[in-house]
Amino acid sequence: MKIISGQYKLQHVTSRPHSEDQRGMEVIQIENGQSHFKDMYGCIWDTTFKTIDEDHIKMTAQVDQSQVDMDHVLSAESGRASAENLTYESLLKISRKDDSIHLSGQIEIGDDIVIISLHKVTNA
Repeated sequence: MKIISGQYKLQHVTSRPHSEDQRGMEVIQIENGQSHFKDMYGCIWDTTFKTIDEDHIKMTAQVDQSQVDMDHVLSAESGRASAENLTYESLLKISRKDDSIHLSGQIEIGDDIVIISLHKVTNA
């Protein structure tokens, strides 16, 4: 199966009430199953996308927080804020219609559930 490459709008929605975290509003480039970007807080995201089958992709994101202010560190899977580098994984479902591609999944972080959505905005 062809690796899904191109430019994607990345969004997330958290189950935490009153969350002020806007990290999920990014446009990323996926090439050869990988993306690399720096978010608005300085986190460096190195992410791989591995095709599992026709309908699913495994996303593994390694996050370097070495340049992030302590007020903006992410939470580890335990749900506690951590200044350490982190890894998040999710199984994303692939939805297609014509040239449109949408990837969606979730990550559980402590009691929080983060819904991830990537929508292809350009062809590769």
